[in-house]
Amino acid sequence: MRKVRRAPDGFNDALLGPQRKAAFEYALGLWSQRLPASYVGETIVVAAGTRSYLAAGALLAVAQSTSFFENFHGAMPETLYSVALANHLAKQDLNASQPEITVTVNEDIDTAALIFGVCGFYYQTDGQTGSDKYDIVSLIMHEIAHGPGFTSNIAADGSYSRTTLGTANPTIWDRFLEIGNGTDLAALTRGQRAQALVGGDLFWRGSRAIRNNGSQRPEIFAPPMHIQGRARRISMKARTPTNSSARS
Repeated sequence: MRKVRRAPDGFNDALLGPQRKAAFEYALGLWSQRLPASYVGETIVVAAGTRSYLAAGALLAVAQSTSFFENFHGAMPETLYSVALANHLAKQDLNASQPEITVTVNEDIDTAALIFGVCGFYYQTDGQTGSDKYDIVSLIMHEIAHGPGFTSNIAADGSYSRTTLGTANPTIWDRFLEIGNGTDLAALTRGQRAQALVGGDLFWRGSRAIRNNGSQRPEIFAPPMHIQGRARRISMKARTPTNSSARS
């Protein structure tokens, strides 16, 4: 992975800019160690920036794939793939020199206590974040994960139209969602899918996720009230690094 900076932004800040850049590139390095290439020269380009989200309250960051592809060689039919994953599976660069992922961090976190009195990001890379800071490396790691495919196209009404992804089809993430009895979410009616999003009975059926979750399907966050942008995230026991050795 490599980063391209979108200017003007907080990476140019005289005090915090170098710290932000170093933490961001450290997080990219961690991802790079875990993502093998499928073809010579495969690179995931991340366009990084900061902006003021003061009006949005306590929003920490946002990330998304810059484009989606479907029905390419090796793809599941009628299924949307983020461009980073599509490139990897197709074994070629489908979007030429364009970035695959955008990540934007809320620069106001460093200047205002927006949640429970917590203020500011922790920019060191040792994992020793105090209770009064947000670990920027963990945040960026999380946000980048949305780019390679951890994203859904399911709207609150159960239709496949949550975002402007191009077609009313499920994403590859959506294809692995099922309700408690094992029925694929894609096999349900729109109304049934809408109910599943708030029914507290939603699971992920990926074999590796099950294996790493004690042979149990990871439960997906499906609260009684639909919360845009939060539903359909994995809710499972996380194995999070707690010290510098865990990150090395």
